[in-house]
Amino acid sequence: MQGRLERYAELIVNYGVNIQPGQILDLGSGLGKEELTRAITASAYRRGAKFVDVNYWDPHLKRMRVQYADEDVPLPPFWGGYRVTPDTVEFWMGRENRLHDRLRYRRGDGGGWVIERLSP
Repeated sequence: MQGRLERYAELIVNYGVNIQPGQILDLGSGLGKEELTRAITASAYRRGAKFVDVNYWDPHLKRMRVQYADEDVPLPPFWGGYRVTPDTVEFWMGRENRLHDRLRYRRGDGGGWVIERLSP
C-alpha cells in the first residue's frame, strides 16, 4: 500500500500539479488523509518545491468558528494554567569557537521589544 501511495503522490506532483523547482505548493487536505498528504509533500520537496503549505479542513473546527464568531469560545471548567509574560528573553546561538552570538529581547517602554546584542 505504501508503494502505491508514493506512486500516486508522484503522479499528482509531476503531472497533476507539475511542480517546478523553487515553486511554493499550497495543499488543502481533509482529516484522515494524512498519509497521502505526507506523501505528496515529500514528493513535492523531492521535485524541488521551495515550500509546501498544508491546510487541513476540519468540519468541527469550522462549525465552532461560525458558532462563536462574535464571542470567546467557552473553556471547560477543568482547564487551568498560568499565563507567562516575560519582560526579558535571551537567545544563544552557539558557534564552534565558543564565541556565542547572544541576543537579549527586553520589553520597551511602548510595549514593543528592544533587541540588544550581548558579548560572548
